[in-house]
Amino acid sequence: MVHRDSWTCSRGRPMRNGLFACTLCMCMLSAFINTAFINSATAQTSATDEKPTSTTALSSSAISASIGDDAVKPASQSSRKDAAQKDAGQQDVAQKGDEPGCSCKALACDCAKGKALGGAVKGAYKGVFYDNRFDYLCDPCYDDWHLGESFKRMSIAPWATLDLGGEYRIRWHNEHNMRTRPLSGASDDFLLQRLRLYSNLELGDRFRIYGEAVDASITGNVFPARGIEVNRFDAINLFADMTVWDDCCASLDVRVGRQELQYGVQRLIAPLDWGNTRRTWDGVKGLWNGPNWAIDAFWTRPVTFGQHLPHDRNFDHPDNSQEFIGVYGTRQGVVGGNLDVYFLRFDENDQTAVRGEDAMLGGFDANTFGARYTKKHGGWQFEAEGGYQFGRFANDSTSAGFFTIGLGKSFDCMPFKPLVTGYYDWASGDSDPTDQQHQTFHQYYPLGHKYFGFMDIVGRQNITDANLLTILHTTERSKVLIWYHAFNLQQARDALYNAGGAPIYRDATGASGGWIGQELDLALVVTPTPRTNVTFGYSHFWGGSYFQSATIVPAAASPSADFFFIQATVRF
Repeated sequence: MVHRDSWTCSRGRPMRNGLFACTLCMCMLSAFINTAFINSATAQTSATDEKPTSTTALSSSAISASIGDDAVKPASQSSRKDAAQKDAGQQDVAQKGDEPGCSCKALACDCAKGKALGGAVKGAYKGVFYDNRFDYLCDPCYDDWHLGESFKRMSIAPWATLDLGGEYRIRWHNEHNMRTRPLSGASDDFLLQRLRLYSNLELGDRFRIYGEAVDASITGNVFPARGIEVNRFDAINLFADMTVWDDCCASLDVRVGRQELQYGVQRLIAPLDWGNTRRTWDGVKGLWNGPNWAIDAFWTRPVTFGQHLPHDRNFDHPDNSQEFIGVYGTRQGVVGGNLDVYFLRFDENDQTAVRGEDAMLGGFDANTFGARYTKKHGGWQFEAEGGYQFGRFANDSTSAGFFTIGLGKSFDCMPFKPLVTGYYDWASGDSDPTDQQHQTFHQYYPLGHKYFGFMDIVGRQNITDANLLTILHTTERSKVLIWYHAFNLQQARDALYNAGGAPIYRDATGASGGWIGQELDLALVVTPTPRTNVTFGYSHFWGGSYFQSATIVPAAASPSADFFFIQATVRF
């Protein structure tokens, strides 16, 4: 969980193009507000939301995550007072540097400081852009330049600091025998483009307004676009933050408005960066940052992908039949590692959303108590996460769960500094489709692409996955990923669910077995600069005995599938 533990420094002077930047910021905010309030009434009546057709309220689109996407690190326990002291120290160094016979280099600008600043540059952009950190620009030792820095930490008034920035990404897909669903015979190739623009306005040290827009498009496709592939210029973040409590030991912030959510390592809650557009929610959140625990509590309504199809012309609106609620806490230094504990609740009030095992329609809710523990020591990495889920599913009662466990080792003294990790993922399925006991785990809003392979064939529902990942750091600016998966259904009588949580194949008799198949993912990631990267990826899937059943796939279908993509990203 990432907290904004301080509204960080301003460079304390009008920046180049300051008037242009301020005007652009106001135009962006004005566009967000005008679009939201003028078009929302039209959107409420004309947009069509996706609704679940069977055992989930999630979209049937393939939902996944990006390669190398930032993992959410435990929240910093430092207070804004600590940050203020740090900024005061930097100002003191700057003042001393102006004295005769005194220079920045003589004071502190050594190799270690330069390395630390280089790390800050590389880590400035986070998984959600509202957590970006550019306070390294205020360090008197920083004398480099990277794309977009001229529009960061701009002092537009003695009490106001402005950041402007964004990202452009383009990705080409070639999907063979997997476009509509795996081994379906459908193939396609197409181009995805996405532009993100954001404005972060900090007013004093207790209030800020953040806005972010996205424009996502697809060209060259034969089959209809998925909901995650199209979203013409729209708001994915538009909120206000206010600090309501701040002392030497703790702080409490409140966030109201449209906002992306990202927690843990995105197994259950993620903005879905692999998608051409991103998930977002409307709601309110409280952020407590104390000496031991960092705790978020939120109440939101999801902004669904279905309204983007077939033509996206309106401001996105939330699904008022759905609620997503949670409390997420993080603590560092627990037996030498980090501990996350959480409670999540998803509630679908549409009484036609799902059909229970008695064939009656109804709504559903999924409530999960979960925990995650991580530890690193001597090149070894360990992680375990799991949760128990309960609730109702139409007239059925729910009892489900998931767990994952992984162990890894880095070999920094070997050529290419390999990192090898092995994981086992398990998510419950329904053993009997007639007993009115719903046992299929509801995966909420995951980054499945990051855990179940690049092809997004399976989701975290009724699945087991034994996988082995090797990362080779071929050069300082490139790495190779080799990832193997072996998939099985947890229960043969339940469905195979895709990355979006939608059932795509089912044999209620269980006669088709549970051996789904194997997937091999290969990727080369090249990072020419801290603001740019290019990824080349290839994946192959070998269908298991499950797909040899005529109940699942006709005999004429190919038993394998392929996926190739090229992606380039620039951030500014």
